[in-house]
Amino acid sequence: MFKENSRYAKLAVKTHVAEDGTKQTYVARRFLPHPDDLTTAGFEEVQPQDRLDQIAARAYGDPTQYWRIVDATLEPEPGKLTEETGRRLRIPMAMPE
Repeated sequence: MFKENSRYAKLAVKTHVAEDGTKQTYVARRFLPHPDDLTTAGFEEVQPQDRLDQIAARAYGDPTQYWRIVDATLEPEPGKLTEETGRRLRIPMAMPE
């Protein structure tokens, strides 16, 4: 259902059956890792006009991995991570399976 590098790739696909027999398929909830449980691979400095996908492209060679950077923070609004030029963002390694 999801690409291998998606944050949802390893989640179970479930089905809810309503009382009337109607079925609805959904993806199980993704629990975020605690940032302290992630291994740091390095840091990236926010450049003027940077977006998280651009930082992920520099750090991982894949802009779709921006979610890994967000997971390394407790920031509920990911856009705030790039508001301050010069901010150092922690780049976590991928979690072992």
